[in-house]
Amino acid sequence: MKCPNCHREIPVGYHTCPYCKRTLNTYNQNNNPSISNQNRAKSRALNKGTKILILVISIFLLLTAIIAGAVALLLHTANNNHSVPAVSSENAITRTEWIAMLADQEGYTDCKNDKSYFDDINQSNDNFKKIQACAEWEILDKGGSFLPNDKATTEFAVITAVKSIGLQFISANDKPIRTDSEIIHFYKEKTGDRFDNQSYIDADYATKILNNTKQIKEGIKLKNSGSVEYKDNVKKIDTSSIKIHGNQATTLQPVKVGDILVIEPCDAYPSGKALKIKKVKGENGNYMVKTLENGYSITKEGETASMDLIYNKEANTWNVVANGESSELLKMNNDGTADLFLTNGEKMNVTLDAQGMMAARQATMSNLMFAAR
Repeated sequence: MKCPNCHREIPVGYHTCPYCKRTLNTYNQNNNPSISNQNRAKSRALNKGTKILILVISIFLLLTAIIAGAVALLLHTANNNHSVPAVSSENAITRTEWIAMLADQEGYTDCKNDKSYFDDINQSNDNFKKIQACAEWEILDKGGSFLPNDKATTEFAVITAVKSIGLQFISANDKPIRTDSEIIHFYKEKTGDRFDNQSYIDADYATKILNNTKQIKEGIKLKNSGSVEYKDNVKKIDTSSIKIHGNQATTLQPVKVGDILVIEPCDAYPSGKALKIKKVKGENGNYMVKTLENGYSITKEGETASMDLIYNKEANTWNVVANGESSELLKMNNDGTADLFLTNGEKMNVTLDAQGMMAARQATMSNLMFAAR
């Protein structure tokens, strides 16, 4: 540092020039314009470097987040997309076998028309009625060749499975679908399955398609509802009153041949279910039930003799008539119970609930068979 008066070098720490005795002002490097400018330049450089570093770190963190998100998305997509393994021709099921599986699950086991809708299907085919029924329900397109022995492709199975739900039902309550390509896209969207349309299916994947179809149907919520008026031979029945096993059902509700039992949409059957009574089977054989003006006429299959159940409105009783003789069978009471008259002369009081009806059914079947002999 130099003295501003004599311009001699002054040692550091002096406040008075040792040469000319000039009192020095407080003086430091910050008061030196050149040094101050250098410091400010360094500061700006440091600030600029810091900002660049912060920017680089921010960009790095952003890219890391984007990459992590992309990886998560890819993993999610991978988890929700299921590639269907290829099936060899030797392990593949036929078109007939697939339609039989679909018909059994959905209840398409009987047909209206005995004249084949296809030029390569006739009644000698064990699954003739199922194929016919699927054509009548527009699951299969009528006409031409069905190709029963060809291997079932994934495209064929998926399209027929979705059609079994009902394209109108899906279009009204989920999304409009009409064409085969829209059906395939709908199925893939719902299940996450990815497959070659022309690949074959085996029994395992056929079962998976059926299960997927059931889940799709159960997942569709009805948008509109309305009242339904049933015909005389159509009876609404609750799922607690009937047990369905394939194309057979067990119920405590009185039914006759020609009746149609309707289960309205519920958790067990989201689309509802309808069953037509073609034969009534008792514990001792099959029975034909005919409706009378005041009751029912029951004839055992293979026999000509009939037994009538006649209702007496005045006495509020049911009577069994067989071989020209009438005997009182059941009397309805005002307290919600019923008196059941057994063949041994005893009277059995039962409640009109499921438990009471089961007990009455067991006793009644023995009583009816005895009376019919």
